[in-house]
Amino acid sequence: MAHSVRMNIKNPRYQPKDKKMKLFCRIVFLALIVFSCDSGEKRNVEIEGYLKSNHLSPKDYVISKFVDHDYVFVGEQHRIKHEVEFVSAMIPELYKNGITNLAIEYGVSSNQPMLDSLLSMKQWDQDFAYQVASGGFFITWGYQEYIDILKRAWEVNQTIPKGQKRFRIVYLNTDYFPEKRGKAKYGGVDPDMHMSKLLQKEVIDKNEKALIYSGMNHAFTQFHQPFYRSKKGKSFIRYDKRLGNLIHKEYPDKTFTIFLHAPWESRKRNSRRMVRPVNGVIDVCMKYLENKPMGVDINGTPLGQLKSSDSFYSIADEYVTFGDICDGYIFLKPYSEFERVSVANNFYTKENLDRIRKYYIGIGISEKKVNSWTKETIDRIISDEANFLIKGAKRLK
Repeated sequence: MAHSVRMNIKNPRYQPKDKKMKLFCRIVFLALIVFSCDSGEKRNVEIEGYLKSNHLSPKDYVISKFVDHDYVFVGEQHRIKHEVEFVSAMIPELYKNGITNLAIEYGVSSNQPMLDSLLSMKQWDQDFAYQVASGGFFITWGYQEYIDILKRAWEVNQTIPKGQKRFRIVYLNTDYFPEKRGKAKYGGVDPDMHMSKLLQKEVIDKNEKALIYSGMNHAFTQFHQPFYRSKKGKSFIRYDKRLGNLIHKEYPDKTFTIFLHAPWESRKRNSRRMVRPVNGVIDVCMKYLENKPMGVDINGTPLGQLKSSDSFYSIADEYVTFGDICDGYIFLKPYSEFERVSVANNFYTKENLDRIRKYYIGIGISEKKVNSWTKETIDRIISDEANFLIKGAKRLK
C-alpha cells in the first residue's frame, strides 16, 4: 500500500538556509508524491512478457479463432466508438476467410427481411437503413457507427460476383414493448432464448460459421453470470441461460468468447462506478507495452489466473479469474482515447421521433414532458446515454 509523505515546511527547523537547499527539498518532496501515487500500479513482468510474446493483431486474432471454432462471440461494453468500428472493419476480413455471417444483438429479427433487402440493393439507401435499424428497443440506438456496420456489409456485397454467396448480417433480438412488464415486454419470450434459436436457425442449421457481436453479458459461454435475487437482498443466483451459455451447452467445442477491453461494472451495490478489468493488471501491462493493439488467449494461459475482486462478476465469490469469464481478449485503446458513438444526423425524423416518444412514455416519463421534446432534445438524450461509460472510463486512466 502506498503511504503519503508529509513535510511540515512551516516549522523553522525544516526551513532550508539557502536557495539550493530549498530547491532540493522541493524536488525530493515532489518525487515522494509521485512515488506514492505510482506505487499502487504494480508491474507484472511475467504477464507483460507473455503479452509481448504471444499476441496477434486484433483482426488476425479474431480470424485465428475460426480455425478450431464455428461460433466466435465478441462481447463489448456498448457505445464505444472504436469497438464498433473494429467490428465493422472485420467484415471484409471475415468474408475473405470464408465466414459469411455476422450475427448481432443490435436489431430485431422481425426486420430481417428488410435487412436482407438492404444489403442486396444496387444503391445504398440511408433512410431505409435507419428504418431497418430502428426496430424495437433499438429506436433508442440511433448511432451512426452501428448503422455503418450495415453499410460495410453492403459495400462488401457490391464486390462479390453474381451467383456467389453474399455476406449476411443476422439480427438476433426480440421486439420490444416498453409499456409492458416481464416477458411481455419482449413479445412473450426470453431475449437470450430467442437469440439462441435465431442463431440456430440462421447459421448453425445451415452448417455455417458466424461472428456473434453483442454486449459482454450475452457473450458468456462458460461463465454463469451472478445476479442478486432482489434489489434489497444479499443472496444471488447464477444465471446459465445467456445466449453464449445456451449455444455452448449444445456445441461446447465450437464456441469461443472474446471480450473487448473496456471497464467492468463495480461489485458495489447500486453503484454506477466502473472498475478496471482484473484489478487493473491489464491496464498497467499495456501502458508499459505502449498500448499496442493486440489479441491474446486468456483461458489456459498465465493471464487466465488473474483475479477480479472488485467487479460485479465477483459478487458470488471472493474473486473470479480472467479465465472464468472469457477465452480471449482484445485490447484496442487505453481509456484516455475512448470516444462515444455519435447520433446519426437524420435518424430521428418524424416517424422515428413519434416512435421514440412512445418508448419514453412507455417507460414512465410523463406524456406532456415527452411531447415537448424536440429532435435536438432527443439527440442530446441519446448522446448522453453514450457518454456515460466514456466519462467513467476516462476517470480510470
